[in-house]
Amino acid sequence: MGLGSTIKKKLGGRDEREQAPGYNQSGPSNAGPYYVPPPGPPPGHAPPGFAPPGNGPGYPYPDAQAPYYQTWTAVPDTSELPPPPALRYDKSPTSNAPEALAEAADGWCQWNPLQGPAPFTSSDLEKMRSGAALQLVKPREFIGELFAPKSLFSKTGVWTCRSSSRCRDSCLTSDLPLYAARYHAPTAAESTTTIYYEVRILGIGLDLDGEQSSMAIGLCAQPYPTWRLPGWERGSLGVHGDDGRRYVNDNEGGLDFTAPFQAGETFGLGMKFTAPPSPSPPPYDFVSEKNAHLAPPPPSAQAPAGMSADVFFTRNGQWQGGWNLHEERDQALGGINGLEGEVDIYAAVGVFGGVDFEVIFDRTQWAYQTQC
Repeated sequence: MGLGSTIKKKLGGRDEREQAPGYNQSGPSNAGPYYVPPPGPPPGHAPPGFAPPGNGPGYPYPDAQAPYYQTWTAVPDTSELPPPPALRYDKSPTSNAPEALAEAADGWCQWNPLQGPAPFTSSDLEKMRSGAALQLVKPREFIGELFAPKSLFSKTGVWTCRSSSRCRDSCLTSDLPLYAARYHAPTAAESTTTIYYEVRILGIGLDLDGEQSSMAIGLCAQPYPTWRLPGWERGSLGVHGDDGRRYVNDNEGGLDFTAPFQAGETFGLGMKFTAPPSPSPPPYDFVSEKNAHLAPPPPSAQAPAGMSADVFFTRNGQWQGGWNLHEERDQALGGINGLEGEVDIYAAVGVFGGVDFEVIFDRTQWAYQTQC
């Protein structure tokens, strides 16, 4: 028997192989040695109820240092952050005025600076308060008709207007301001003053180019170029009905805001001025002998520095949203002079093409009953 031969033993008349640990003689006769796996689970696998050995809390490396935590890779909680600013556009998707008119308006505004706060009579102030006796001023660019509320069957403080399809961009304004800076500026700490009015669209036609006509509801300081819609030039803001965007001293494409205006709907626009916590404004000069016919201004009748101004918009009597006038703005748009409560602010209704509409100054006729 050679040294490489398998050791055999004669037991009970049959050969038995000398078995080594892990050797399984039931394996195939021609497959060579066959080994069974060792007892227990394979490495890395723990069956239910199996607990590998360890050294207590922190196993498998109780004494190892915790991995380095990079705080800047964590996802921040943005639930309490303010919403991102609206996307600004270079032009409107619906209709855009000729560039020559925008350049003419820019030059006009440079030659005609904003007017300072004007004095008013007690009768004027009462008209501003009720709105029932406010009138619309028809600019020369407006082609159409204005029907004043004079008859017994007309609603007081509601002007009915009809523009022609030949009417180009034009801006109608109120004859008296909705906000008179001398008298309406909030002076007590954290006190507020709110102005508001509404426009109801009765019908919308087409303009001379066959495009859908529309209008804009806005506010402006005077003087204002009447061939420009409110919101396009300095000292003005507006929500435009053709694209639903809002404009503040923005003669480009505006910012997304609401859905386009439809016939049969009523829209409102207002501003809320809030005095800072500790205002200390100087009073205006007021010569009683020269201005005896005018209503005297209150003791501190000047817009306090740092006053907050919020714009709000309504549709069919429901609040639809708003924005703070001091929001972040593109540097190219310029400032917001004339809208911070430092000068008088008038209602401004823009229109182009054929539109039938009503301008509602009388607070008793408003669909949205705000506390103004």
